[in-house]
Amino acid sequence: MSAFRNDSAIHYFSQAYELLLEAGEEDTPLGWQVQQYWTEALEKDDRDEEAIKQLIELLEKAKRKEMWHVVVNAELSLARLYEKLGMGVACRQYLTSAEKILTSYQLDSLGARLSIRQASYHRIFASLDTARYYTQQAIDQASRYRQDDFLANGYLLMGLLMDSTEWERSIDYFQKAGQIWDTLGNHSAVSFMSLNIARRNHRNGRWQAALRYSDASLESVRKAAAKGYDDKSVFWIELCTQSGNLQ
Repeated sequence: MSAFRNDSAIHYFSQAYELLLEAGEEDTPLGWQVQQYWTEALEKDDRDEEAIKQLIELLEKAKRKEMWHVVVNAELSLARLYEKLGMGVACRQYLTSAEKILTSYQLDSLGARLSIRQASYHRIFASLDTARYYTQQAIDQASRYRQDDFLANGYLLMGLLMDSTEWERSIDYFQKAGQIWDTLGNHSAVSFMSLNIARRNHRNGRWQAALRYSDASLESVRKAAAKGYDDKSVFWIELCTQSGNLQ
């Protein structure tokens, strides 16, 4: 998703869905995936109301078809959107529903994503201690299922949660996240991890380290630009990091 310029992504997925509709294949695994990616592209373009409307339609259809994997993913995306909008009650309702379905149908591979969303909810609206608990769960689950992107998100979130008490350990987690995203070729995410580390070194008087990581952040931005990333991808990561809206 990050490799698309976002306006192109919205156009691509909307066109792909139209073709699937014409072929009567909108309810195939590919059809479900296209619809979910389309809503993610809308969200990244800050078209949140459109994304919510499409996700609710997708959710209701997936429930009728008993596509529980799609249901859980849609509910977690809705939870993320409502968290972003500051609507804690709605966020929590979708998290609770997703957890019940995941448990009932043993959708264990979705556990890491659920734990990240639960951790993010508690970081924003409730208990930091509970947020740390769910973040560690996310790290453990993502490691078990070799879900590198979720693992990196877990490390990022743990770094944010430790920042006020153990800033040096928070840097360790940002470095771990950055290493994974570098392997995955997500240079925008690597850039923001370097920027997080630079800020914490600067805040604590480590000027040379702050300068070194600032330079590394700029280099990653250049790599991202060379691959055709939209500048919005960097701002999206910053928004998610500041508000807790992780995957």
